[in-house]
Amino acid sequence: MTTTSSDKELNIDIKELKQSKDKNSKLFSELLDTISTTEDKKKALWKEIYENSTTDRQNAYLCYIDVYNKMVTDKDYVMLGPIAKKFLESMAKSTDQLTKLAEIITEAQRAAEEIDSEDMFDEIIRSS
Repeated sequence: MTTTSSDKELNIDIKELKQSKDKNSKLFSELLDTISTTEDKKKALWKEIYENSTTDRQNAYLCYIDVYNKMVTDKDYVMLGPIAKKFLESMAKSTDQLTKLAEIITEAQRAAEEIDSEDMFDEIIRSS
């Protein structure tokens, strides 16, 4: 199973990855801003979790691509395969963290959308 590097090499544009990450981070911040009932400290923590998870995922991806591009011969696959696997596992863990974060935020959004009749009554009295 010998392939040449040019047959399978994956190329990535670091600048494009950074722009995409920055855009997604901005969209995430905008999403958090729509949840009015959540404390700012909690939102900051969620943003940090998001940033760390996406950064970890991106770094693991870059390392995986580097290792993948070095696997040319069967011997390379034997030696570098376990390393590549570790990077894939790291990306999967980051994805799991993001999935859990999405579940937490969805729950917070639902809670914010629920209308409590007591709170509504109190608000009507305050605004009168």
